[in-house]
Amino acid sequence: MVLRRIRHFQSKRRMEYTARKIYGIIITLALIISLEGHVTDSFFVIFSIFGSLFVIALAEIYVHLLTVPVKKEKHLTWEERFAVVKEEFSIMLASDIPIFLFLLSHFGFLSLEEAFFFSKSLALLTLFFFGCYLGYVLNKKMYQRFFMGVLSAGFGFLIVLLKLLFK
Repeated sequence: MVLRRIRHFQSKRRMEYTARKIYGIIITLALIISLEGHVTDSFFVIFSIFGSLFVIALAEIYVHLLTVPVKKEKHLTWEERFAVVKEEFSIMLASDIPIFLFLLSHFGFLSLEEAFFFSKSLALLTLFFFGCYLGYVLNKKMYQRFFMGVLSAGFGFLIVLLKLLFK
C-alpha cells in the first residue's frame, strides 16, 4: 500500500514536470516563430527566449506564492517556497537547445536560417516525444501514448500554421 502511494506520487511529479517542459517548449516555439524573419542577430533571439521564459517563470512563482497560502490557509515554509521556485523555473529548461543552436549561429557554425529551422524542428520532435512520455507516465496503451505525442506536437504545428496563415 505504501509502495503504491510512493509510485503514485513519483508518477504525479514526473507528469507535472513533463507537462511543464511541454509548456516551456510551446512558449519557446511560439517565440522562435514570431521572431523568424524579423531578426538578423542571433543574440537578440537568445535574449528574447531567455528573457521571456524568465519573466513567465517569475510571474508564475509570484502567483503561486500568493495563491497557495490562501488555499491552504497557512504560510509556506522555506522548503516549500524553494520547491515552487524550482518547479516554476523548470520551463526554462525548454530553451536550452534553441539557445545552443543560436549560439552556434552567432559563432558562425550555423546560419541564422538554419538555427531557426533546427530549433523549430527539434521543438516539434521534442513535443512529440514528451507527449509520448506523458502517456507512458499515465500508464496508457501504446496507441494512446502515440496519440498523446501527436496531440502535443499538434500544438506546435498549430503555431507554425498560424504563422504561415498570417504572414
